[in-house]
Formats: sequence, C-alpha cells, structure tokens
Amino acid sequence: MSEREAEIGARLVRSYRLKYPQHAYQLLHIPNGAVLAGTAQQRSRQMASLKRQGLVVGASDYFLAVPGIDSHGLWLELKSERGKPSGAQLAFIKMMREAGYRAEWAAGYEAAWSVITDHMSGALYKNTISGMIAAK
Repeated sequence: MSEREAEIGARLVRSYRLKYPQHAYQLLHIPNGAVLAGTAQQRSRQMASLKRQGLVVGASDYFLAVPGIDSHGLWLELKSERGKPSGAQLAFIKMMREAGYRAEWAAGYEAAWSVITDHMSGALYKNTISGMIAAK
C-alpha cells in the first residue's frame, strides 16, 4: 500500500467509524503490502513465513464483516486516485465474488466511500427486515 493509499485508508476508516459506530471494528485492514527488510535471502525467508501464516498475495486491503443484502460481507481493494489493481488483486476479487462476497476495487477516497456506504445501506436494510420478520 503506497503512502497516498495509506492516507486515503486512514480517512476511510475514520469516516466509517464515525458514521457506523455500532459496526466500528467490523472494518478490518489487511496489511498485505508490508515492506520486508534485509537481504534478498532474508526477505525470501520472511515472505515464506508470512505465506505459511496465511498471507495471500493479492488479498484486498479491507474487509467489512457486515453481511450485505446479497453478500456475506465486502472485500475492498483501495487504490490512489490513478491506481489500478494488479492481476493477483483482480483474481482475488473474482474468487471472493464467486464465494458469495461483494468484492470491489476503488480509486480514491470518494469512490471507496461510495462502495462502503452503498454496501452498508443494503446491509442495514437487510438487518432491519430480518429484525422485523423475527419480531412478528
């Protein structure tokens, strides 16, 4: 994740936690873009260790663990305003969609915020309907 993406991500999380305090800690950041240190051999060992621990190359930057109207939750790959996802990131998005999740990529804060609020409007509607059915 670039420095610009990190700034956008911090703003996104701040906005989300203010707007949806009841779900504040259901928006999770997956720090897949960590920079490894050391020699090439040391970095190779670090990457192998991270993969054994569950690192998935191409995994999206954020996961929103709130089910949507037609999905289990939202995976979001965040890019700077001019950024584009890699092939591995697009493959991950496709895999998550096939598994029943909403998975998107967004370039910039406004696009990412729009994806999140759209998802949450469906999620909150679904939860309201479920609550109404359960109350009957």
